[in-house]
Amino acid sequence: MIPLIINKPESMAKVRVITTKDYSEKTTKTLHRIGVLHVEEGKELKPVDRQALESEQRSVKELLTLVDNVLGYIPRRERVAVGEDVEVIYTKPFNEISDEVKALYNKIDKQHQRVVKLTDEIKQLGELKKYLEPVGELGDFKLKDLNFSGSHIFSRVLVLPSEVYDAFKARLEKIVLESVVIPLENEVVLYSIARVKQLKMLDILIGEAEIKILQIPDDDLSVKDFLEESKTKIQSLENE
Repeated sequence: MIPLIINKPESMAKVRVITTKDYSEKTTKTLHRIGVLHVEEGKELKPVDRQALESEQRSVKELLTLVDNVLGYIPRRERVAVGEDVEVIYTKPFNEISDEVKALYNKIDKQHQRVVKLTDEIKQLGELKKYLEPVGELGDFKLKDLNFSGSHIFSRVLVLPSEVYDAFKARLEKIVLESVVIPLENEVVLYSIARVKQLKMLDILIGEAEIKILQIPDDDLSVKDFLEESKTKIQSLENE
């Protein structure tokens, strides 16, 4: 018998590697070192190829921006296991990966907007609860009593820093008919009743000083009932 050595050629693949001219020589040497054969220096891209390449670059940059935005929504980073083989992900068509990234971003962005809305609502309810609790202890007020606008008189609940109240106390007393002053830490809650003709003067004063009008719902609820409902609603929003 005559011994024979059969050499089966290994499967080959043609790969296009793109690099800048400054790194062309270094890239070629690296490819030779890792055993890549038949390295040929590429020629200038055709206009059609260049446009396609630039379009793909823009698509990749847009996706990277979306990924960065998603990561920016995550307050705490944790290492998690990928649901599928990374190699499988890499072999997916680019369009499929692109669609998945966009869908993920849209989903998380909607959730983020929902969180922002809930957080704002919790903040507003917490602020109302903070300032209305001492007012509710004064009597059986209803919400509409605290933010009333009639033909002759109106009522408002004002919140201002203590030093601002001290500075503008004299001017406030000239504007209001009746008022209840409630000290609260370094602030003052002022439940005031005044004539409608003084509303313009109050607006001028609010524009000059650090005074805000408490935005009270126009409901027929008592302050005490509103505070109870707010406590339950805040808890529900925080859980959500």
